[in-house]
Amino acid sequence: MTVEKKGSYWDQQNEKDDEVAIDSANTSPCVMESRREMNLLETGFDDEAKLLAAAQHQKEQYRRAGMMTGIAIAIHNFPEGLALFVSSLQGMETGIILSIGIILHNLPEGVAIAAPVYYATGSKLQAFKWTAISGVAQPLGAAVGWAAVSGGMSYALQASLYAVVAGMLVCIAAKELLPGAYRFDPMGKYFVLSFFVGISIIASSLVLIHYAGAD
Repeated sequence: MTVEKKGSYWDQQNEKDDEVAIDSANTSPCVMESRREMNLLETGFDDEAKLLAAAQHQKEQYRRAGMMTGIAIAIHNFPEGLALFVSSLQGMETGIILSIGIILHNLPEGVAIAAPVYYATGSKLQAFKWTAISGVAQPLGAAVGWAAVSGGMSYALQASLYAVVAGMLVCIAAKELLPGAYRFDPMGKYFVLSFFVGISIIASSLVLIHYAGAD
């Protein structure tokens, strides 16, 4: 019995020594440093995955924004084409003036469509495709105007077309163009100046065309 107790005593001591050795090994500087490196790696992988997911989500948002902008611009380009056709019926001077204004404001619209689509897809072809789709609406609007007057243009039809076009253009300017300009420049530092620059461009074009003898 004494031997058994002695043996069990030594067994308990050996177990305690083993536990102390394991604890010492686990708390050694090398092991602790390895654990810290593993934790940093795991944290780094998680952060990288989150960053990749966020970047992918942002690209998807840019792609959708570009597509929706293209659709919206195509919708409002349709009445512009109709307006250009109807204005040209009144005279070459009016048609040229309106076309200058439309060309100038189509430039930033093209950038607004192409830039987010290109950033999201990395494809110049996709950016060009959506920009071109939005631009097709203008000649389509002109074709609708031509079809409306191909059988002759009465005073009532002419008055109706001018009124419809005027309403469309006023709505576009009041609902989209002016709020869009103000949204990018809420302090009005460039907004007001650019507004009067636009008026000056159209007024100057009217004067130049008038003295050039265009009708």
